[in-house]
Amino acid sequence: MVLGVDDATLVQHYGLDPATLAGAPAGPVTVVNLFKLREVAAYPADSGRAPTSGLEAMLAYGAVSGERLAAVGGRFLSQGLMVGALWGDDGVDWDLVVVAEYPEIGAVRALLDDQLYRDAFEHRRAAVERQRVVISAKLG
Repeated sequence: MVLGVDDATLVQHYGLDPATLAGAPAGPVTVVNLFKLREVAAYPADSGRAPTSGLEAMLAYGAVSGERLAAVGGRFLSQGLMVGALWGDDGVDWDLVVVAEYPEIGAVRALLDDQLYRDAFEHRRAAVERQRVVISAKLG
């Protein structure tokens, strides 16, 4: 474990491979998120939540995630609607693109360990039909 959340939680709650975070070099990292949203959010049947759109569920997640990102020293560089692909085609008509910067990989782990963020993640899970999330480190 580097900082923050333990490896078992990374796997069980977030579905992440701890080796990806462990392999990040020192220094700032950028996370690029591509989201395809569900028409209707997929909350568990026993959640007691009224039906809502995937976009509304994502906005509920976003209402918490931005504040928690800032609390660990990160910031959003961009959040917006997907316009299209300039090059390449992965066959997915993405809806949203979100780019965030963290001061170091330990801040990512600290965010994933934050209880308010962890609780809000249910909205992201319900909202998202498909996602591609990549992490990168600066060159040089």
